[in-house]
Formats: sequence, C-alpha cells, structure tokens
Amino acid sequence: MGTLISDLLKAICLFVFRLAGNELGDSGVKLVSVALSNPECKIQRLGLDNIDLTVSGAENLASALKTNRSLMDLYMGHNKLGDSGVKQVFVALRNPECKIQKLGLRDNSLTDSGVEDLVAALSTNPSLTELDLSENKLGDSGVKLVSAALRNPECKIQKLLLYNVGLRDSGAEDLAFALITNSSQTGAGPGIKLAHRQICPGSPPRHTDPPESGADRAALESVQSNRREGTEISAGTQTRTES
Repeated sequence: MGTLISDLLKAICLFVFRLAGNELGDSGVKLVSVALSNPECKIQRLGLDNIDLTVSGAENLASALKTNRSLMDLYMGHNKLGDSGVKQVFVALRNPECKIQKLGLRDNSLTDSGVEDLVAALSTNPSLTELDLSENKLGDSGVKLVSAALRNPECKIQKLLLYNVGLRDSGAEDLAFALITNSSQTGAGPGIKLAHRQICPGSPPRHTDPPESGADRAALESVQSNRREGTEISAGTQTRTES
C-alpha cells in the first residue's frame, strides 16, 4: 500500500492514470480519491475498471468529484457499485462545476431504480456528453427513464451505449421518440447507431437486412433523414470488452 501512495502522489501531475484490473478495492480507491481532492491534481482520464469497487469506495470517489476540476473521463466498468454506489456518482454529477465528459458504468448491477438518479443528473450537468450503461439490468423501464432524460433540452448527451441491457421494442420506441424530440428542440438531427444488429438482445446479428420491428424501422428512418451532428445511441448485443 505504501508503494500505491507513492505512485498516487506522482500521479497528481499526470493527465492519464489507468488502474484497471488491479485489486485496489475500496481502500485503494479511497487513496485515489485523496489524490483527486488535491487542488494540484491534473488527472484528466482515470481508469478504474474491474478493481472490486463497491458502494463504500464510490462514496469517497463521489466526494472527490465534487471538488475536482480536472477529471474529464472516468471509467468504472465491471465493478460492484449497484444502484446505491452509482447513485453516489450521479449525485456528484449534479454539481454544475463537475467537469466529467465521459462516464463508463458498464456491468455494475445498475437497475431502473438507480437510473432515476441519473435522470436528475443529466438535466443539470452541463458537461457530460458520453455515457456507457451497457451490461446493466435496465430493462425497458430503465431505458424509458433514460429516454425521458434525453428529451430534456438541458441534456448534453451525444453518445449513449446500451449494449445488453434487456432492451425490447417498447423501450426502443421511447428512444426513437426521444431522438425526434431532441431534434425538434436543438435543431440538430440525431443519429442512431445499432451496431449492425437487431435491437432486441437474443436475436442473431443481421448485418444487411433492414430491421423488422416497428421501433427499429422508426429508428432507422430517423437516421436516414437526420445525418447531421447530434446524439448517437448504440444498442443491441456486444461481446464483453474493457473500456
């Protein structure tokens, strides 16, 4: 642990700090949070994927995010945050001074209950533009909440990843409607990226055939008629990869 402390003190002057795949646990993340709280900290990109992080460590990290003004990219995929831990992060994002632009929360046992806090964060955070919620247990109910956030004109999200979240036609229809609403509010034509696969998980990949469901067809038509810069949503199934 002494070596870690020494490394963290040196990391304050770094712009990129990757700790993914280490056995840091909550105690290690607490030390990372101390470094982030240092006003001299210059870390802009922090990788904390797969480090056995739980809600306890998330509390310390969220506290640091409330005062940190340098961190822009934060990746916390494949941990054990759950709704309670992710809520801590979302509360920190609600601070208008938070500079996080890219947030990765892949595979953290997040459900529709935790997404409720995300909606509030997306409506107040002025900087978050990319969000990865893949491999969580959102279901259609969770995706509907995300779609509601996208319809808010204050939401700045441009890229949203929703691989393997239990998305079905009902949730897909809400996403398509959110994009149409977003387009009318901002004047920018939103785009949808379905990763060349059917939007319903469990369906075999079809790289060339047009989507068969009404929701997929509506989404595809939205893409074809709006190709200017805007929101990109990736949904479907994907093999497990690290951020």
